[in-house]
Amino acid sequence: MSEHAQSISLTPIRDEMIEEILALNNANTPHVNALNMERLEALVAMSDVDLAAIDNSGAVQGFALVFMPGRNYDSLNYRWFESRFEQFLYLDRIVVLPDARRTGVGRSLYGVVFQAAKTARAERVCCEVNLEPPNPGSIHFHEQLGFQGIGEQSTEEGQKRVLLMEKRIQSELPR
Repeated sequence: MSEHAQSISLTPIRDEMIEEILALNNANTPHVNALNMERLEALVAMSDVDLAAIDNSGAVQGFALVFMPGRNYDSLNYRWFESRFEQFLYLDRIVVLPDARRTGVGRSLYGVVFQAAKTARAERVCCEVNLEPPNPGSIHFHEQLGFQGIGEQSTEEGQKRVLLMEKRIQSELPR
């Protein structure tokens, strides 16, 4: 892990971070869907895990939004997982600043997500990565973390094709 990642703190998303997170999200389309302020605020409020990676100056270096089953979330990809699995965490979006990539920020965010899955006794963490338009770097990163492709689907009226992925989680808590 680089010095950069060691200076990052992970915290729940706060109101004063929303504008910076919105700009970061929208700068990373088409790998994540563009949002407006109202939609981002609604997603943060609905999420079960919302994380921001903050550097020493207070600047957002990355963020993640995660949902459990049973949420009133209209995402086609979330619904795909929900129709197949009872216990999962759905990583709706994770975005890291370009300058913070390959520094451990993404792995740190995922570490918290994996721990949240264990605590929730979720059997898997699920996400999707674009096949069209292609995002091979993200697919490779997810495979390194132990994710496997389990399906594909077209979204946005055929404008996107995604690889649906899961990472199986072993709960540390007794049942």
